[in-house]
Amino acid sequence: MKSVKIVFLMMATMLMVSSMSNAADNPKKFSEGTQIQDMLRPLPSLYETKKEAKVNITFIVNDQHELVVLSTNNQLFDYSIKSLLNYKKIVLSDLTPNTVYTLPVTFR
Repeated sequence: MKSVKIVFLMMATMLMVSSMSNAADNPKKFSEGTQIQDMLRPLPSLYETKKEAKVNITFIVNDQHELVVLSTNNQLFDYSIKSLLNYKKIVLSDLTPNTVYTLPVTFR
């Protein structure tokens, strides 16, 4: 009886691991803006902003689908945004590589 429980437990674990690996192989298609927002989630807690902060992020996506931040219009967030986003891979759906884009972001 004990061995049957162990076999079922192993099968359930293998099923969970395989479903997680399939999800990583086929990422859901999110817009690039949503992907960047998810990467920037830790920033407001770092600065404890009491009011809204609006930042324009100018970036390109290189041929390897990595973000390269060119500039921001806010010196307070500049270094942190660049360290969080530079050379992070994203899934492209609407953007074309090697084109300059500007993304307005509001931190609350």
